[in-house]
Amino acid sequence: MLRLSLRLLPAPPTAAWIVLAISVAFNAITWTRVAKKGAVEWKGYSYVGDDYPRELPVQLDFVGMTFENSEHYRATGDLDTWTEWQTLTHMFPQGHASVRLGPEGREFNVSMFTQLECIETLRQALIYGPNARSGICLNYLRQAVLCASDITIDAMDTKDDDGNLIGTDGVGSTHVCRDWSRVYEYVTENQKESHWALPTTTM
Repeated sequence: MLRLSLRLLPAPPTAAWIVLAISVAFNAITWTRVAKKGAVEWKGYSYVGDDYPRELPVQLDFVGMTFENSEHYRATGDLDTWTEWQTLTHMFPQGHASVRLGPEGREFNVSMFTQLECIETLRQALIYGPNARSGICLNYLRQAVLCASDITIDAMDTKDDDGNLIGTDGVGSTHVCRDWSRVYEYVTENQKESHWALPTTTM
């Protein structure tokens, strides 16, 4: 018969138990706040100075997107292409993609739309040449890509003249994304609210 030898660990001192209990409770409260909204709880902020939430108060589900080449959103200077890019960031009740939050209706940009506008800035730089904004946008997008840290793997399918695999265009890979359509819905509804009648203020 197999016998197991068990060794009881000495009980930690009372002070350690108290510290452990406080730590567990604090982490549980923090996790509850994060899980409830998908971000830190957004109520209770003054929206003055730096006292505002880091994200929109909207829960985003996860969705899949299979990357593909498209005939749309090209790097050309024709009117149709310009219109397509503009619809990504300007087809809102106020004509732009910012929101107003807090009791005084403080105005904020949303990073997703800032990133899209930066892509449009770089697209125009390819056509008309770079400007000061181009460099700012390039650095902003660099940080956004690192922040997202998309670890989807892309199969190597591009070969050189000798048949060696040298890269991939990423087409056909399915990525797990946050549901961007909810962001559009939130911004649209936000811009219909009464605080958009207030004058723009800096806090």
